[in-house]
Amino acid sequence: MVGDRIRKLRLQHKLSQKELALKTGVSVATIKNWENDSADPCLENIRTLSSIFNVTTDFLLGQSEQQQLYHNELEEEDIILLNAMIQYMVNQKHRDKLMLAKK
Repeated sequence: MVGDRIRKLRLQHKLSQKELALKTGVSVATIKNWENDSADPCLENIRTLSSIFNVTTDFLLGQSEQQQLYHNELEEEDIILLNAMIQYMVNQKHRDKLMLAKK
């Protein structure tokens, strides 16, 4: 179930397995194993995936059908801005990891 959700979300976000591997800091083989349900992502990777895909960890784990948590008073523009901010923070975190790995 988790693997199917990861695969569907990756395709919805138009990411290849290689691109998702780079964003999560794991190998392409690991992504394939997750998607085939041969292995489960650890807690840190679940959190990372939920940030990349902007879904709840409960949704990713198949515990809920509610994909996103938003306050009822937010307008569409606010949600778009928040998503952009989240994606920026995730990208920055991955750049920082890459820079540390190069040192």
